[in-house]
Amino acid sequence: MGRSIHQPIPFARIAPRPSSRSERRRQATEWIRSGAELQASGEAARAVESFERAAEIDPTLGVAWQKLGLAADAAGDADRARAALRKAVALTDEADDGWLEMGNALVGLGETGLAVRAYRNVTREQPTDIRGWFNLGYALCQSGRREEARGAYREALRLNPADGACWYNIGNTYLDGGEWERAAACYHEAVSLEPTDTDVWINLATTRVMQGRLLEAVNCYLRCLEIDSRSASTWNAVGAIWARLGDDRQAVECFRAAVRIDEETATYLLNRAMAYARLGARDDAAADLDRALELNPLLHELAAELPALRDLLS
Repeated sequence: MGRSIHQPIPFARIAPRPSSRSERRRQATEWIRSGAELQASGEAARAVESFERAAEIDPTLGVAWQKLGLAADAAGDADRARAALRKAVALTDEADDGWLEMGNALVGLGETGLAVRAYRNVTREQPTDIRGWFNLGYALCQSGRREEARGAYREALRLNPADGACWYNIGNTYLDGGEWERAAACYHEAVSLEPTDTDVWINLATTRVMQGRLLEAVNCYLRCLEIDSRSASTWNAVGAIWARLGDDRQAVECFRAAVRIDEETATYLLNRAMAYARLGARDDAAADLDRALELNPLLHELAAELPALRDLLS
């Protein structure tokens, strides 16, 4: 029995674009509503398609690009999200009140310059919303505009003087600029408000190290360890300071604590090897050095340049 003849495949019909602007706007709004419903029901891919259809029907509708960008970002499609959000920011008069969310998405996508524009809309439309000022400060800082970032953070502090995170972030702008004492002053304000925030204590310790005030740095690190005794990096930092101060016995104890918590980080073992070598404990130093190089062979060249370890490699 012969095969039947395939029927011709009809050409796909292209839906005509609505002619009037009001009709385009109406249809785009319907697609946005549909996309929001799909998003709420967990159908992320179909939601993206609906928002994309809205943007195609009315490319001048900023909220369509905004919804598309945010949905694509949530779905993990960074390229589509970035392209859509760029258009949304350009259509400032048409976007809805989701500027904060849009700015947050742009920061996550590395578009800090556009995020600044989004957050500025938040601060203009809702000047008493501390989140707009705080996030604006962060985006400005990420864009390298430290002075402007401080201004935004200080606006946030004007709204809430007890915001330790603002003081911490202002301190970071001074730390990045090498203004150690100003950074330290901000960190002191931060820890007075958030005394258990180890990040603040660590950055305060960093300012003291950069100023050569090593014992003050040790005290900051010890405060961190009172809060979190399981921080291997903090134990290592304290050990490094004791080593700089010439107290290798205390340095070994700190490095030992770091290795006990994390025995797979070669740097901690290398630091302990140097302290052991300076104390004359060659066998312990050699064992630590061998293990460090086993974990990270790239450290061999560095170890060969360190006087305390050079002869152990020969």
